[in-house]
Amino acid sequence: MNRLQVIIETYEKKKLHPFKPTREFFKSIEIGHRRFYQLVRNEVSLTFSEMQRLSEYFNVGIWELHDSTMTNPPKNIQEANQ
Repeated sequence: MNRLQVIIETYEKKKLHPFKPTREFFKSIEIGHRRFYQLVRNEVSLTFSEMQRLSEYFNVGIWELHDSTMTNPPKNIQEANQ
């Protein structure tokens, strides 16, 4: 189980209902449906900007989403936004 799955499960426990992503969710995180589920299944690695948007949505620290499979994490925010 990857960290995104753990964060979603924690979110479900806090909200007391299953997490069911809506169109508004996908719009707010700017990640497509297919890519999101690839991330959940750990088929692809999160980019730093995806980590930023997901951490804001789920109200967790950005490094809680960090996974050892992430390739070339930026050293700072400015590098990530380039």
